[in-house]
Amino acid sequence: MTPRGDRRLPLLLLLLISICVVPYECKKSPRPRPSSRFSEPTEPQPTQDDQFDWQLIKYMLRQSSRNVVLSTFSAKYLLNMLYEGTSIYSSTQQELNEPLKRSPDVHETPKCVGIMQALAKNADQFLISSRVFADSQVAVSQKYTTILDMQYNASIDNVNFQQSEKAAETINNWVSNSTRGMIPQLVRPENIKDTVLLLVNAIYFKGLWVNVFLPSATTEQPFTTASRKTVQVQFMKQIQEHYFVDSKVLKAQLVRLPYSDGRFSMIIVLPNENSSLSELLNIISSDSLNAAIRDMEEVEVNLQLPRFRIDYDSSLKTALQELGINRIFQDNAELGLIFRGGPVPAKVSDVLQKTVIEVDEKGSAASSASGSALVFTIASEPELLVVNRPFLFFIEEESTGTVVFAGKVENPAQ
Repeated sequence: MTPRGDRRLPLLLLLLISICVVPYECKKSPRPRPSSRFSEPTEPQPTQDDQFDWQLIKYMLRQSSRNVVLSTFSAKYLLNMLYEGTSIYSSTQQELNEPLKRSPDVHETPKCVGIMQALAKNADQFLISSRVFADSQVAVSQKYTTILDMQYNASIDNVNFQQSEKAAETINNWVSNSTRGMIPQLVRPENIKDTVLLLVNAIYFKGLWVNVFLPSATTEQPFTTASRKTVQVQFMKQIQEHYFVDSKVLKAQLVRLPYSDGRFSMIIVLPNENSSLSELLNIISSDSLNAAIRDMEEVEVNLQLPRFRIDYDSSLKTALQELGINRIFQDNAELGLIFRGGPVPAKVSDVLQKTVIEVDEKGSAASSASGSALVFTIASEPELLVVNRPFLFFIEEESTGTVVFAGKVENPAQ
């Protein structure tokens, strides 16, 4: 273990992300046409930011054969918090400039902060908390503390990481409270023993479907996994107007399921029967995805979607290194603006993410009494979309086109 008094040796800094997503309640209400990409005459052009997001998403989805969900948005939010502590014009700062769209010569609030503030305005659906846990034997600079407080609405708590069991209990209690108990345990004592600084961002999302799935329509049906194994799972069903497209470029069908506030939607991307999720990940990019979304039209869809719940934790360290973010993990990382009294050698030990998502037809008592029935409302046959094989999904904040969460379902029974 690094001696506290020896400032020549690197300290360890752990950057950690905790996210909990719970699309839980659903209610029937007049379906709004949101002020978003769907109501604009033309679509916004993809940005480099989108490209970085999808590169990270694709890398993470390829690394696991099981169900995955992650938030690149929250990862970048914490990386921006870390950026504020980098030495100006240092190699560490320069390495983060491109993926975070930052510049030391431009003093402006990062894009992600504005988006996070907008999301946090609706506390009924979105709970957001950020906190920095600093070792009690290390002094964090007042400037860094002020920046985190004023720009990121993040406070700093002192804990003794050498008393790892007590420190883990403190951190886990905060995360549990911030996620309404959905993530009761995020860190273990052995994970944080040599930590100096722990950055945590907890997000709780409770989406309210515009078009409820009636529980009485849910039935058990077969789902075919990537290994060609057939499992019986519960399928939610509805016939309703949705934005839909059959993309020849992606070799997949896309359907948009809006949430009731008109700002968020989940988009399901189902590979064609003669394609696969693996092939889709090779094809999809911010450009091809945006092109498919621009082609979406509002049609009646006979949708059959499995219920699923994903509890996923992973390290993003290797993925970030593959995308060119290396310096923060090295002994010579320049994070000198974080600590009081001048530069202290420090590095990021890991970037961890814990994400939970649950998608089902449950709702409040009022919403369960009303909803979309399985009937035709127009004379033509609706588009049939049976999501009975591995698929991709993502949740988007539509006014900015920000992908907040993304994942894949390989087996809803897992």
